[in-house]
Amino acid sequence: MAIHGSKKLRIGSIMRQKELTIKAASERISPRWRIGRREVVAMVIGTLLYAGISWLTNFMRLADTLEVDLRPGIAVPIVFGFVYGPAVGLVIGFVGNTLGDLASFQAWFWNWSLGNGIMGLVPGLFALYWRSYRSLGDHVRAFVVTVFGIVVGMGDRKSVV
Repeated sequence: MAIHGSKKLRIGSIMRQKELTIKAASERISPRWRIGRREVVAMVIGTLLYAGISWLTNFMRLADTLEVDLRPGIAVPIVFGFVYGPAVGLVIGFVGNTLGDLASFQAWFWNWSLGNGIMGLVPGLFALYWRSYRSLGDHVRAFVVTVFGIVVGMGDRKSVV
């Protein structure tokens, strides 16, 4: 059975319509969700920076009995999340913590890595809506989001282990 000219035309217009729909949907995605060369470079640099700082500061125990560490490196995924977006913050927090733990303890604690990834993700999600931090109110809002990201990311880790 042969395809008539009108059916070919309909099929062609349907395919073009789907193509335009896909293109329009991809244009609506925020550039901060896209992962290009810039974001990959940021992920590599941030991950190595976070893992290195983690490894250097893992001896800074606040209380041995509580297993509480002072980890200044956590600022890396939070800042990178704000600047480059949620995907970058998530990867840096997760992979950077994993590498830092492997280098320091020769062990991987998945729940801590996930929590650190979430701490980078939350500020990145916030940055999708607020792109500049010029006023005091913007800085306060960013600080509150950072604290929220830390609370969400860390939660109650003892119950997971």
